[in-house]
Amino acid sequence: MLRSGLRDELTRRGRVVWVDREQAQSRVTLNVRQYSSSDSVKGLDDVTVTSQVVIQLEVSFFSTETNSLIWTSGLVTASESYRGAGAKRQATQNAVDLAMRMVADRLAQQF
Repeated sequence: MLRSGLRDELTRRGRVVWVDREQAQSRVTLNVRQYSSSDSVKGLDDVTVTSQVVIQLEVSFFSTETNSLIWTSGLVTASESYRGAGAKRQATQNAVDLAMRMVADRLAQQF
């Protein structure tokens, strides 16, 4: 989900050219620092009021020639609220999509 989300976002923005590994000028790493989901309950009946997915990650680009760091996003945190157990997967996808947009925005500011 993360790799395809980053690839799709950068492709949508037209900022990269995807090539075979042997031709690549840089290597991308995605480091997930935290992924969690939580529920908030309220009242005597413990009725779920809100649920939330949170993802924290860092994306880094390294030179394939020197293995040196070219760019890093720094810590990116994205969250999405949802209701009902069936909505958790979509909330996770939305949080990942938001995180990838944030990474691409930061990358665009640098280059």
